[in-house]
Amino acid sequence: TLFRSKKATDTYKQYVEKYSTAKSEFEDRMTETAQKFQDIEESHLLHVKEMIESFTCSITESHQQIGKVNEEFINDMVNTTVEGLIQKFVDTKATGKERPGLIEFEECNTASAVEGVKPRKRKTFGLPGIIKKDKDTESVENADADSLSLPAVDDEIGRA
Repeated sequence: TLFRSKKATDTYKQYVEKYSTAKSEFEDRMTETAQKFQDIEESHLLHVKEMIESFTCSITESHQQIGKVNEEFINDMVNTTVEGLIQKFVDTKATGKERPGLIEFEECNTASAVEGVKPRKRKTFGLPGIIKKDKDTESVENADADSLSLPAVDDEIGRA
């Protein structure tokens, strides 16, 4: 029994030493791996921080530029007058700066004016599809004179 006890003690001692060695190696590896992960995370956080700083600088510059534009707009509004706006409108829409000369009245010879004018046929006013040409010639031939007299386009315009 003493021999068994001694052997069990030695075996237990070997297991404790192996456990101690394995535990030490595991802790070393875990410490090394944790340090690598921490380095990666620190690098990532540093990159995110740099991006945020760059973004805030861009936002600040944009706000400054917007502020400058706003100041220019305010100054332009202060310096703008109604008379100036009217003058700009007149300058852009003007047809010329010189007034046209006087026009003299000349008598017109109506006989010579009528000679050169060719008589023209007036077009009647009608909605498409209401009066059918060629298809319904029988009804047109038998129709009343009043029902076919449509006002001419020129007559309609003259009344308006």
